[in-house]
Amino acid sequence: MTNEEKKVIQGKKVFFLRQKSKFMDALIERLVTMEYEIYCFDDHKNIKNALAENPDTILFIVPYKRFSTSGWKNYVKSIEVDMDMSTTQVGILNEYMGENEKASFMGGLKLKAGLTDVNLLDDDDTFHTVVKILDSLNAKGMRRNVRANCFSDAGAEVYWVSGSMMNRFHIIDISTVGMAISVPERFQSAVQPQESIPNAMLTLKNAQFKIPLDIQMVKKTNSGLLVIAIFQLGVSKSALESVRHYVLERNMELLLESISGRRPDDTNYNQIVVESENDLGI
Repeated sequence: MTNEEKKVIQGKKVFFLRQKSKFMDALIERLVTMEYEIYCFDDHKNIKNALAENPDTILFIVPYKRFSTSGWKNYVKSIEVDMDMSTTQVGILNEYMGENEKASFMGGLKLKAGLTDVNLLDDDDTFHTVVKILDSLNAKGMRRNVRANCFSDAGAEVYWVSGSMMNRFHIIDISTVGMAISVPERFQSAVQPQESIPNAMLTLKNAQFKIPLDIQMVKKTNSGLLVIAIFQLGVSKSALESVRHYVLERNMELLLESISGRRPDDTNYNQIVVESENDLGI
């Protein structure tokens, strides 16, 4: 499979560089519920390291007081001219720039994800505008649900009681529709295809909740059995919200782990001038 084919199927990561607010929290929650793959950063220091590791990312910046308008422009330019981040699609959610500031800010920038005037729109209009941008950039790809890898999270478990036997297994990955489970081969009788497990309990980040399962597939592997289970219809809203929150948090953990040890970006973009190709007339 080519990289282009993977992008079409898997979609893209969507980064938000913002400071927390009720508006941003609500926007992020709605996008996560719609199964966009969202990552949130409260400052700029790790963004470039993450972008270099994740080509074709969509980055929305909500400028705040850390930099001036010209400083944020320099920051965006520094991303656009860096070959390691050249495929990043940057958008601005503008909360404070007036018309003159916007014109100055946008000059020479590509802003493939546009500039949205949050201060001129209500929350619903802003949300729908962001969704249109994400869909135009094929953020979702062909997948319907965002999945989190739990392989290195020893606390991600599913268990249920069958007769006098407690079955407790490690989760490999999970989404809001189901999970992949690692099962030792000696427990094959506990995980039969098409079996219903109405009393299954899920443990994620020390939270436990009921989430009834249907076993869809059991496959032998070199290390035992790979079991695919989906959540039954009627799973409680609170359980699905817990899974969705775990997926968001877990994917962010894995992203930060992938860039751990790298030098943070401490540049003061108010004090530098970054030249783009447009500035040079190229």
